[in-house]
Amino acid sequence: MFALALAEFRTLRRLPQTWVVVAVAVAAGFSPFVYYSVAHALRSGYGATVGSVPPKFLVHSFGGLLLGALFFGVVLLTLDAVARDRREGTATLLHSRPVNNLAPIFGKAAALTLTTWLAVPVLAAATFVFAIARAGGRWFGDFPEPASLAGFMFVDALPMLAFWTAAVMLLAVAVRSRILVAGFAFALLGLQCWALFAMPPHLLPVLSLLPRFGELASDILPRVVDAQGLGQRASVLALACGFLGLAAAAHPRRDGVRGRHFVGGSVLVLAGVLGMGTLVAQAAGGRSEREDWVRAGEAVRGEPRPDVERVVARLVIEPGRIRLDATLLLRDVTPERELLLSFNPGMTVEDVRVDGASVEHEHSFGLLRVHLPGGAESGSGVVRMALSAVGVPDPRFAYLDAVADPWAAGRGTSLRRVLGTEASVLSKSYVALLPGAKWLPLPGAGFGDAPDRRIDFFVVDLEVETPRNWLVAGPGGRKESEHRASVSRFRFRPGTPVPEVAVIASNEFERRTAVVAGVEVELLLHRRHMRNVDYFHDVVRYLQVLAETGRHRLAGSGLVYPYGGISFVEVPARLRGYGGGSRMDTVLSAPGVAMIREHGFPTARFDSALEHISRMAEDLRARRLYSMLSRHMRSDFHGGAIAAAWRSNFLHFRTRARGPGASYFDLLLAELVSLELGGTGFFTPQLFPDSHVFGHRRGDFGAAALRAAMGDTAAVHNAVVEGVERPAVWERAGSVGPDGAVGEWGELGFSAARLHARTTARALFHSLNTEHRRQLFAELVRRHGGETFTADDFGSLVAGIHAPAGAVLAELLRLRSQPGYLVSPVEVVRLDDEEGRYLVRLHIRNDESAPGVVRLRLVAGQATHYSEVVRIGGREAVEIAMVVPDAPEVATLDTYLSRNLGTLVPELLPADAAPGSDPHAGVRPSAWRPRPVGLVIDDLDAGFAVLAATQGADVDRPDDAPSTVHRRLPAFRCDAPAQGWIRQVVSTGWGKYRSTIACASSGKGGQRAVFTARLPSTGRWRLDYHIPGRFVRHRSGFPSVGRLWDGLRVRSAYGSTLPPLGRHHMALTAGAERFEISFDAAEAEQGWHLLGEYDLKSRDVRLAVSALSDGLVVADAIRWRKSPSDQGRVQARNREPGGEGP
Repeated sequence: MFALALAEFRTLRRLPQTWVVVAVAVAAGFSPFVYYSVAHALRSGYGATVGSVPPKFLVHSFGGLLLGALFFGVVLLTLDAVARDRREGTATLLHSRPVNNLAPIFGKAAALTLTTWLAVPVLAAATFVFAIARAGGRWFGDFPEPASLAGFMFVDALPMLAFWTAAVMLLAVAVRSRILVAGFAFALLGLQCWALFAMPPHLLPVLSLLPRFGELASDILPRVVDAQGLGQRASVLALACGFLGLAAAAHPRRDGVRGRHFVGGSVLVLAGVLGMGTLVAQAAGGRSEREDWVRAGEAVRGEPRPDVERVVARLVIEPGRIRLDATLLLRDVTPERELLLSFNPGMTVEDVRVDGASVEHEHSFGLLRVHLPGGAESGSGVVRMALSAVGVPDPRFAYLDAVADPWAAGRGTSLRRVLGTEASVLSKSYVALLPGAKWLPLPGAGFGDAPDRRIDFFVVDLEVETPRNWLVAGPGGRKESEHRASVSRFRFRPGTPVPEVAVIASNEFERRTAVVAGVEVELLLHRRHMRNVDYFHDVVRYLQVLAETGRHRLAGSGLVYPYGGISFVEVPARLRGYGGGSRMDTVLSAPGVAMIREHGFPTARFDSALEHISRMAEDLRARRLYSMLSRHMRSDFHGGAIAAAWRSNFLHFRTRARGPGASYFDLLLAELVSLELGGTGFFTPQLFPDSHVFGHRRGDFGAAALRAAMGDTAAVHNAVVEGVERPAVWERAGSVGPDGAVGEWGELGFSAARLHARTTARALFHSLNTEHRRQLFAELVRRHGGETFTADDFGSLVAGIHAPAGAVLAELLRLRSQPGYLVSPVEVVRLDDEEGRYLVRLHIRNDESAPGVVRLRLVAGQATHYSEVVRIGGREAVEIAMVVPDAPEVATLDTYLSRNLGTLVPELLPADAAPGSDPHAGVRPSAWRPRPVGLVIDDLDAGFAVLAATQGADVDRPDDAPSTVHRRLPAFRCDAPAQGWIRQVVSTGWGKYRSTIACASSGKGGQRAVFTARLPSTGRWRLDYHIPGRFVRHRSGFPSVGRLWDGLRVRSAYGSTLPPLGRHHMALTAGAERFEISFDAAEAEQGWHLLGEYDLKSRDVRLAVSALSDGLVVADAIRWRKSPSDQGRVQARNREPGGEGP
């Protein structure tokens, strides 16, 4: 058998088709590895999300692409080998030797498996050669994670290639037609490709040829294979051996032992099927068990629950398990004499005592029921319950009420997997116990975020015992209480009540620490991830400055940091970073703990981003390094932004909202604290799609599949920096009220709720001076610290501190539609006084029925001046006048939540001297109205539509989600190709409230943009066409990245330019009349351009703009004006207009 295998191997080695298969397979895996390695090296310095997952953790993804190519190659090589045997008469040759059929079948299969498997070490060697560049100091290249690479090479690739080779060999021997065999084998591979993106993740490791496709590796938790993987590989090898036995039995050569081959092969196939069936049953049972937990939690979610006042616990971390002894002081115990607590089902309860006496209890489905003995409940309803338990918390028992089930989408297609999948981690060297895993028993089902939710705040006293040389992060400052030869003990006693407790421990941590204003700030990273800390030297200083800034800004406000210390600790990629409910907010922060993702700052590549800084002077270089580090920390949209976690400790973990609108007011308070501390953060797992890649457009399927496989989150970064405040969000925000459930509309709904909360917070922030804001925070903590508050409580508190601010808050919370503002040019008058001051006037009209608030901002010299926050009623106008010492250089109007999408920049007129002018300053009513400019139809008006070329109906966009559509047209995205007409925000476009354009790329002539109007009368009319400027202003301060196929460039954070415009072909129809118009927009400047004058016999007119052009086609706005002369007739057919309209 060995000699036959060696002979076949030598033959395969000499065949050119063998090396073609190996080369194609290696290229299939190596190309994305190189691309994403370079992309990560270039992008990750700008932010964790834009940098995506480091390719060193994606061995199973790019390796899976190699295996997929090899599977196709195996089909071709196996069919070629079988056909070669028939051509060369190998069966006749074997008749002369006493060899049964099993030997050549096994030998050929072994040779084919080994030959194709050689592509795997070739790929590994190529990645190592590429990674040597990093060892040589280059800015690109990285070594794959060793454990995952070893597991892929020997545990994944070899058994799967053996199985597939045996399966194809059986088909090739049993079926004489090569075409049928190839067709059937390729169909099976196509089914496998579909399964990767559609199969539930609990079945993927069992039934797929790529069982770990899409799995993220980890330096913190290296894993070669788990128990389920070993069982699956053993079953697969049994099937492979069985298939070869059946192939030997089906071979046309008679060897006299065909029956034995058939029986042996059948037994092995049956064993393999039974093994696979057992694994499937276990996986389905685990899924069913989780559904049972959900049903049990839903059944008791409305039951009354006591209030936790104090928790004293001792946690012992042992190899492979934890031991917990906890005592809970409970109040408001109901007369039913039964306590209901939520406790992880992976923990075994050994004993429960109430007021010192052992009691009966039942622990099932994650619910712990404790039966109170007679007399246990005192008159005050206070109970002291003690519990002892041991076990391993089940990571599946967490966030059972999440609106998006992470176990329902295929792992290969879900970007959400980069946010982690396990709610707790317990290994020999690392332990992460997050509150969502319910490792600490707490009252209630822990299910649902109903409007009447009541969050418990309790005093905690926690002792953690670990093996020697471990470090632990927990609530508040850590105190080392005892060190012995084999164990260490740490104690956590935060000074204020907390709503939750997280514990993270490891013996692989390396520590950096600093003390700021009595608060110990520590950084705990894996010892293999200290490169960036050592490279920057300023990371601890960043944390110091962050803490110091917060302390100074909030001095005297009541928002002093409440705990003795804070730990910024690294967590592995597998740890789930988002919670449950409708919001699914980040869980990477807890009292006294801020978690940093492994594939964020610890493994980011700053080499390229900082290469140009190395030649700067030392002081300038230090400032630039700090600035870049700060930006990186703020642009982590995975939920692990350090600044956001730090801010949560000031208020979010000290008081919460309850009742209707609780989630909204939590957002509002978070935004207020962000404004006070500076900066903000954004996270929602809805931006990480779990949709099926087969739902993408035909042309985008390949790129979508590759992005999903490689964990490419650059699109998420772009969605945040370019799309979080996109028009669709603004329009939805106008109808979102604080009493709605945040997140009930998915990503669009959450973005709209957050935008509403942020604009309301900004208006409230601007309505309150520094002293008022400090008083607000101090009173909120004093009245509601350690408990919850309602919307009425918050409104009354604001109104009591500053009545005008309370009125602004109430006005914005009542809004269910948006105001729309029109502004005059800013008039600047130099006053005739000794100080040489300037009077600045601006007229503002609200042209909608909904009221709103605005604030004027002037930049004059080195100072910035603000008006008060001004309320403007519906269909009303006001004049805001301010006296400033210098002539203003910039004027902006903050419109908060309005149809204007935030900030307006009115025209600033030159200053005029006005002797004797009254220096009136303040706000007064105004009769101002904008000057009529004619009959204008804008691309956002009802008279605009994009029609199909054939039937003239509106173009339907079923593939576009509501969040990516702007008034029936797809919104522009820098990471997606334009298909047909799209809508883009352009600051130089025409618009009543906001400036947008509709545009189409050249050569797309199947659709037309149509402007329809009804003129006041027939006669002679002038038609003007508006062309925007070429510059496109972006709203965000972060850079965005181009499409996958556009290369690795990073777009400017400040703006870009439109592509060159081409010749516009238009058709004007008025009744039965039709005029063909050709307009060369390539050299047209910004503004109105006269297309011509027309004698029209019909009042109903329509201008159709074709997308067929040699450049970009823009449909911004048209304008109809009555001609001064209504005599004669202008023949405009085939005319080429040009020049500015008068």
